[in-house]
Amino acid sequence: MKIPVILSEGRIEMSEYHKMQIRKALKDTSGPIRAEIQTLLPESRHMRAYVMGSLLPLLVYLDGNDYKDTKICEYYFEHYKTEMSPEAVKIAGKIHLFGKSTKGSKALKVFAEKLQDYLSEHHGIDYDSKVTNPDFYKEWRDTMSMDTTEDFLDYCKKLKHLK
Repeated sequence: MKIPVILSEGRIEMSEYHKMQIRKALKDTSGPIRAEIQTLLPESRHMRAYVMGSLLPLLVYLDGNDYKDTKICEYYFEHYKTEMSPEAVKIAGKIHLFGKSTKGSKALKVFAEKLQDYLSEHHGIDYDSKVTNPDFYKEWRDTMSMDTTEDFLDYCKKLKHLK
């Protein structure tokens, strides 16, 4: 059973439904229950929107290209998929590299974390930066994106989080 929890300031938070599930599982078993906590970026079900709406356009922008051009963003996505999670395929005796699929929350999470590492190492964008913060992106997506026609990077520029 997978139970989403939030770890913050040394506390574990979860919904009442999941607390009841844990109590029931403890009551039904005679011994201890083995549990595993894995770190995930917040809002994993919205992670694709975060990667495609924040991290990838930021990478395109920092490389000096037009981040509003979908063809350029698509090219970058395919390029970094091949660079960060390559899959070697032998065709007619030659080895070709292709990017592994980012379908599934685990593959997308790994890809997002590698993009954040790349932005940190090559462009100096900290993990604590508002521009790469998934919670800040979620806040913009839920509140501001419907009110204005600007995209996330324009919003960050307007707030002077990005030059």
